[in-house]
Amino acid sequence: MSLISGPTSSDSSPVPQDPPTPPAEHVNEPKVDASGNPGRRNAVIGLVGGIILVAAALVVWLVVVPGVKSNNSVVTPTASVTPTQSAPPEEPVGHGVPDILQQPSGWSSAIPLDASADLSDSSVIETGIRNIVVVNSSSNLRAVDLTSATVLWSLSGYTYWITLDDGTGIVSNDGNGQIAKVDIQTGELSVLGTVPSGANVDYVDADVVITESFDQGQYCARTMANLDTCQWQASDDPVWGSAVFGGGKWVNTSDGVFNIATGQPAPFGKDSIMDEENINTVYYDGPEGGVGRFSVDQKSGDTVFQPWDTQNDVGLTAPVKISGWVDPQTYDYPWLFVHGDATGSKYSLTAYSWQTGEKVWQASPGLVEGDPGLWVFGNYAQVTIDAQDKPAHPDRPSSAIIDGLTGNILWKGNDKMISMAGQQAVYVGSDQPFTCSGTLAAYDGQNDGFPLLWTMSAPEDQVQFQAAAGHVVALSCTSGQMWVLRP
Repeated sequence: MSLISGPTSSDSSPVPQDPPTPPAEHVNEPKVDASGNPGRRNAVIGLVGGIILVAAALVVWLVVVPGVKSNNSVVTPTASVTPTQSAPPEEPVGHGVPDILQQPSGWSSAIPLDASADLSDSSVIETGIRNIVVVNSSSNLRAVDLTSATVLWSLSGYTYWITLDDGTGIVSNDGNGQIAKVDIQTGELSVLGTVPSGANVDYVDADVVITESFDQGQYCARTMANLDTCQWQASDDPVWGSAVFGGGKWVNTSDGVFNIATGQPAPFGKDSIMDEENINTVYYDGPEGGVGRFSVDQKSGDTVFQPWDTQNDVGLTAPVKISGWVDPQTYDYPWLFVHGDATGSKYSLTAYSWQTGEKVWQASPGLVEGDPGLWVFGNYAQVTIDAQDKPAHPDRPSSAIIDGLTGNILWKGNDKMISMAGQQAVYVGSDQPFTCSGTLAAYDGQNDGFPLLWTMSAPEDQVQFQAAAGHVVALSCTSGQMWVLRP
């Protein structure tokens, strides 16, 4: 997540951070025989050509022959695979949200996904395989090649969880409990096993599936090799914090914190046993590389935050008392966002370091009292504010867009709602949260004044905008179609 500088607020302290430098591409230069002898060069070329032909034959044998499975459970009864007539043109694999700084050329042709369906609640999942994304809509999965704007395959009744290094993804079927691998490019489905009835899949990684039985209030961790048996069990998650945290290493339960991989109690977090009736609540949360301990006073609403040493079960710094509301959706962000701060101010947005507990910046755009809305998009945050001047739309709540790295306030008003954000380009697709619209606008988050870069009419009047695999897409709110924005 990366943000950029804008108009500096007197209530924020800029923290410079250079954007990551992409690795340089390595090009293998052809080696040329320096003897100057044409006969020798031709002989070498002939020899090399023969070796290449033999190697190619071996590669074909090694790749194609093992592909004929004899002992794996390979089924495709619910998969609809649409073969392509020709391979799409090669395109560098994109990641995340692109920075489109110039006026785009237009939209791709319509990609039919689900006739007459509202796709506004769909999620577009980046797979890392070519520029293929999986569109998850109402337990229906569709793999779309964004380069060729074609649907590769579809699955009904499945949820997509994670992409593995072998080019497959893990999916689960809530109806029959199947856990399966799906080939990202072909849609071929290989069933790994089935979880028992009543076990709801809560978390999946390459090795472990965690299910939750609501009637028993139990977590059960299962391995991919043995989905029938619980490798370890614990009372399900407490009422505060995230269930899985620390980059997928730890899980909060009502029996304390557990190591997901081993099923052993963590060397910390034994005091996180709690229930809704407790006056003082303790829980642990945070991103990979930065876990914090939170103690909440249910009467006053105050929270004590302390960066935590997960190996030695001690605080890394002095605790910070926060008079304000800790926003749970920012637990995966490099910094902890808090409505309020240690001084008792409840009308500021404050960022604290997960590692040191230090205040990184504080911005005072004029937050509303109570539980204000906060949305995080990459390195940008948008928060509801109490603005007196609402000339354009007096019936709509006002908000502020803030640089998440520096705390600079980039914009205030009530006619912009961020849809997504790259390193520099901030895309606004509506004027209210989670609503459909017909126009996409891009703003420059790196320059003073938050200047407009370009606008583009949507292919339909009512769409929602998302981004994945380095592409921006539009999802219809009425016709079940999808489009890809072309730079």
